[in-house]
Amino acid sequence: MPIMKLSLSVFVFLLAGITPSLAHIADIAHEHSFVQGFVHPLTGLDHLLAMLTLGLWAGGTGGHARWLWPVTFVAVAGVGTIFAQVGFVLPAQEPLIAMSVIALGGLLYIGMHIPLLAGMLVSAAAAFAHGYAHGVEMPLDSTIGGFMAGFMLATAGLHCAGLLVAPRFSNMMRKITGGLIAFCGAWLLALV
Repeated sequence: MPIMKLSLSVFVFLLAGITPSLAHIADIAHEHSFVQGFVHPLTGLDHLLAMLTLGLWAGGTGGHARWLWPVTFVAVAGVGTIFAQVGFVLPAQEPLIAMSVIALGGLLYIGMHIPLLAGMLVSAAAAFAHGYAHGVEMPLDSTIGGFMAGFMLATAGLHCAGLLVAPRFSNMMRKITGGLIAFCGAWLLALV
């Protein structure tokens, strides 16, 4: 429980530190980019579901998974964004993102407690696809640093929300939530 309180405290502290600065045009562009990045994962159902679900799954698994899987996700999402920005082409990006929602929802549904390293690999695979999409969809008027800082903070916040809720989930609630998320992922996959 202390790691969740610490994560939430860090998230609130960082969020409180976002203040407008009119000192330099570069600062304005950076802050604009930060806001665009922060909002991006919150406005896409695929991103929102995957990130919340990872937090729920990690929180339900417990132990080091509570912090290591979300940290892996955030870090690899940043790598995915950089790959997109340097011109790497990820085939079937949207289907991969939808499949990550299905996989994470399914893992939550069955309550699968997998080894820590395997969970990191699942987190990394999902994160790369989501981070790549962030990089491809980054607005042209954004700076990569500001945009990445924004979406990484929002991603961490969504993971924290899942981590905080997970201990309050009954087995039935976990199954219903995981099933609904996997169904939403399948629906998203059918749309692409």
